Amino acid sequence: MTTTDIELLHVVWNYLVQNDPLPAKADAIVVGGCKDLAVAERAAELYNEQRAPLIIMSGYHDPNYDIPMSEAVFFAERAQACGVPRAALVIEDQARNTGENISFSAALLDRPAAVILVHKPYMTMRFLATAEAQWPAPQPRFYVTSEKTTLTAYLKRRGDAELSAILGDLQRMQTYATRGFQSYREVPDDVQWAFAELLRRGYSPRGS
Repeated sequence: MTTTDIELLHVVWNYLVQNDPLPAKADAIVVGGCKDLAVAERAAELYNEQRAPLIIMSGYHDPNYDIPMSEAVFFAERAQACGVPRAALVIEDQARNTGENISFSAALLDRPAAVILVHKPYMTMRFLATAEAQWPAPQPRFYVTSEKTTLTAYLKRRGDAELSAILGDLQRMQTYATRGFQSYREVPDDVQWAFAELLRRGYSPRGS
């Protein structure tokens, strides 16, 4: 990966990553499934700050992952290791995609007023947009956050292969709104150009 490639990816990353000012107190933390334990650690950090009384860990057992359990249980075990009591954890282990992470989690809550959404950094905007489209009315106030990191540090920890997943999320930002999966977000011209240029250089988007 060249320096210029990283500069282009920074344009995409800066667009996709959203970290909101968080409320002192929310009704719940909802965590989207994946296998990056930093997501569970961020949720645990919020719980330990007393931002919410419970965490919903959402995600099924993907047989293609190298973990012998559901994403929800994988994350719950990590959260417990970070000091979250088991009684504060809700396991939702049926959701197979981001939309189901939202809709299945919503079904477990009784008209919350405020919900904190937690996911990987580059999935924060899409997780929020998905909640806005798929959480039934009346919707709570949503706040979205992720681990505190930079693109360089994230790729150093996760590996350069994650670049394709980042591009895949940008691609879904542009297609999923038209299919009703998420709310609309305008993609600025410079972000579209950086995406197209990375594809021209041989990178390809993939699922995350």
